[in-house]
Amino acid sequence: MKIGIITTYSWFKSTHNYGSGLQTYAMIYFLRKKGHDAFLICNTTGIYPELKYSGFFSRCGHYIYRYYIALQSWVNRRSGLSRQNPEPPEKNLAFTKFLDSCVPHTDEMSGEQVESAPPEADAYIAGSDQIWQGVNALNFLSFAPPGKKTIIYAASSAWTSLDKTWKNTVKTLIHIPQHVSVREDAGLSVCREMGRKDGVLVCDPTLLLMPDQYRTEIKSQCISASIPEHTLLVYLLNIKNGQQMHQQAIQALSQQSGTEIRMVPCQGSRPYIASLHLYEPAPLEWCSAIDQAQYVLTNSYHGTIFSILMHTPFLVMPQTNKESAEHARFESLLHILGLEDRICDPAQPLFAQMSSSIDWNDVDARLAVFRKQSADFLLKALS
Repeated sequence: MKIGIITTYSWFKSTHNYGSGLQTYAMIYFLRKKGHDAFLICNTTGIYPELKYSGFFSRCGHYIYRYYIALQSWVNRRSGLSRQNPEPPEKNLAFTKFLDSCVPHTDEMSGEQVESAPPEADAYIAGSDQIWQGVNALNFLSFAPPGKKTIIYAASSAWTSLDKTWKNTVKTLIHIPQHVSVREDAGLSVCREMGRKDGVLVCDPTLLLMPDQYRTEIKSQCISASIPEHTLLVYLLNIKNGQQMHQQAIQALSQQSGTEIRMVPCQGSRPYIASLHLYEPAPLEWCSAIDQAQYVLTNSYHGTIFSILMHTPFLVMPQTNKESAEHARFESLLHILGLEDRICDPAQPLFAQMSSSIDWNDVDARLAVFRKQSADFLLKALS
């Protein structure tokens, strides 16, 4: 079966977000191993609201957000932050190479092109990742021709902060796909509120694969993470200031654990990382680094997932401000896997929390059940 997948391509391209790229890779890998001809639809529109789907207040919010981004960029230039550790062109090349070599895909297509002339396929899947963070009709498979199979797989959003404009628009769009699944418990409640009581909770596509499937791909491409033997790998997203980098706590953890710090920049953290600690892997090398690291400290959902897959001790540093609304995704996954204690408690010593034991046998057993339920949903929807 030929399957077209629409997901967070524009986000992956613009931010070099590892999780965004790897969940796409995992979905296509999983489907191809099942004998399907799966490919990515490179939609450039993005996950955030298109103005034609937004109300007056959403349009105001859109322009305010654009003004904020421009102002933040100006402040960074004035302070010299934008000149500290500038992103090397090699990183963009590494992400492009990963996409071209590991992810079968179309040429780039605008939203209008996808709507008017969608790539030929027998089925279309939207997901995973935060495709419902904004309202984009494409991410509800509005473009699928009649008679095609349509599936939402592991959609995510900041469920607890969705406004009336989002809900009023989605009440119609959510009934387009034949099958709907979400990545977090909170998403099920939203689906029911929107009239989709048939919504199902499934795992992120990256969890559909076994750890050794990633390791085999990494080995086949002769990839090895260039990190010290004893590494504290830090991957923090959505950083707005130096305080959010927890530099003192990280230094203390490094000293107490006898590890060397390596920090992967993404989505705002780059200006606050010392050159000594900066580490910029390609996507599969990032997986390898998590596998090789002694510890992982992250506020990233996929940083957490790959730590779990690779049995690397980790701690989740909850995000703050606007991004705190997305914390439900950590709570949902860690609750299912019995890992709630891996969310950092600021009142407790960091090293004591990081070095506490994890029952990986129990985690793997829970994950196996969740993985099978999720795979069964997807394969049944395609049958």
